[in-house]
Amino acid sequence: MRRATLLALALVGCGDRAATPAIDAPPPVDAAPPIDADPARLLIPGERVGPLVLGMTWADVLRAVGAPPTEPVVLVRIGHATWPALGLEALLTSPSEATLTPDAVVIGAGATAGADLAGPVLPGDVRAAVVLALGPAPEAYGGRSYYPSGLAIEWDEADRARRVGVVAPYQLAPDPPPMQPARELP
Repeated sequence: MRRATLLALALVGCGDRAATPAIDAPPPVDAAPPIDADPARLLIPGERVGPLVLGMTWADVLRAVGAPPTEPVVLVRIGHATWPALGLEALLTSPSEATLTPDAVVIGAGATAGADLAGPVLPGDVRAAVVLALGPAPEAYGGRSYYPSGLAIEWDEADRARRVGVVAPYQLAPDPPPMQPARELP
């Protein structure tokens, strides 16, 4: 935290001059994807991790990246598939209890080491640089940071992003809504 504060103060003090970051400063994180980037290589919070787009079907996933090298794990209609060589993961919901059917839907996607992507946060990025680019995460627990834009980051022991996940955007609701009476079934 101290390093991030010192870096921020140094940048403010430089005015309009191009600042040369300190040698031990974390590398910058670019919060905006390149304008001409191929969408299949972008990590966009709340939307996609490269070729894996939220809302696509399992059949679409297989067409986009091929079959995973190991059988997906499916427990009670939630499936997890990985492509370690591509640095990609998908979380899907399926109508079948124990398998991913062709119409199973992607509800989350992730990037791990080796993913060839561009985006606001990538595996290996330093936490201090991420906080400078995106601000502090509104929610953090269990070694993960969560942003309502649809971004989740799992940190390793060295404070680097180990896994970057994309889910649907959400709104924080720290106070639960009042309870409503149950509706009668038809």
